[in-house]
Amino acid sequence: MSAGIMPPVQRVLIASASGDWCERVARALEDPGVEVLEVRTGRAALETAQQDSAAPAAAVVDAALPDMTGLGLCRRLRESERSGELPILMVSRFAEEIDRILAFENGVDDFLPDPFFDRELASRLRAVLRRDGKPSPMAAAGRLQRGPLRVDPERAVAELDGRRLELTLREFELLQQLVENEGRVLRREDLAPPGEDGLAPNPRVVDTHVKALRRKLGRARRCIETVRGIGYRFSSRGVGAR
Repeated sequence: MSAGIMPPVQRVLIASASGDWCERVARALEDPGVEVLEVRTGRAALETAQQDSAAPAAAVVDAALPDMTGLGLCRRLRESERSGELPILMVSRFAEEIDRILAFENGVDDFLPDPFFDRELASRLRAVLRRDGKPSPMAAAGRLQRGPLRVDPERAVAELDGRRLELTLREFELLQQLVENEGRVLRREDLAPPGEDGLAPNPRVVDTHVKALRRKLGRARRCIETVRGIGYRFSSRGVGAR
């Protein structure tokens, strides 16, 4: 990096009723390039995420808030036009399979059980913030156009009929993987995000993401075909299905 040129500061919203919890997260994220915005209520989190200036680049949400649940906050962030694409990392002491599935169904990009390791939290937040600046070979060749559906890996944007789809990072990555492998059946295990602590990936999480992705694709939802007992396949014929 050239002398005198500083990287842009990334603001991270931390939402929890507990000051101690916010302090733990802030300590884990301590970095000259990170500015922490701490709030104690869901309402304050919504107001901070939707402000016109100094909006956060990501959010770390506690499962418990005094005025709404963490899941409720995540859902409302996703439903808002201003914060619909905000990357969200949920941290929760409730970490059973159903808790994780509900989190993803409500728009969470990643989930971390509490108690957590500081370095893991920082690493996971970097992952949800990261957008690969290098287009895939297929994108460079302009081959991610499927009828009215366009997938742009360079900008992490998907459009249908010229309208931008409001996808979470996980949903976009899933759609990109399916489109790039058009006609091939991809196993749920291969589509699932890596498991934690060396555990195998959870295929049920993929089903949750596919359900949400189909809903957002609307009339083009049939482009994602279910191959019973195996996984999913992308078919461009379904993009134009009504």
